[in-house]
Amino acid sequence: MERTKVTATKIKEVTGDNVITWRKIGRGSLRFKGRIIKPGENFKASPSELSASLRRFLIPLGDVVEKTIEPVKPDKKVEPSEYKIIPRGKGFAWFDVVNTQIVTDEFPQGKVLNEKSLTKAKAEQFVANLTAK
Repeated sequence: MERTKVTATKIKEVTGDNVITWRKIGRGSLRFKGRIIKPGENFKASPSELSASLRRFLIPLGDVVEKTIEPVKPDKKVEPSEYKIIPRGKGFAWFDVVNTQIVTDEFPQGKVLNEKSLTKAKAEQFVANLTAK
């Protein structure tokens, strides 16, 4: 008896109600329809009977209907971000760099991009680095 190594190179999206043959891969056993399926064992089932979490451990051996998914293309154009330097607190020693496109209830002036407060020169350098990309 020869031993063969079964590896899953590509997970296939399986649909339909036709009964096909499956092979259990990986370690451990699987309980399915009152039966224990051991590693490397073949069994027959329809794809609708197997949940997506069980299919991680199974390889279809019969004819499989593959479902192709096309990538979604964004419809809107992405506008370049606008950055402002706003003083932190009442003084003018420390500043925050703010993205003015991201305005929410939490950030009425825009989302703060820096974690710590910056000096005016560091804030201008940070904005220059962001716009250079």
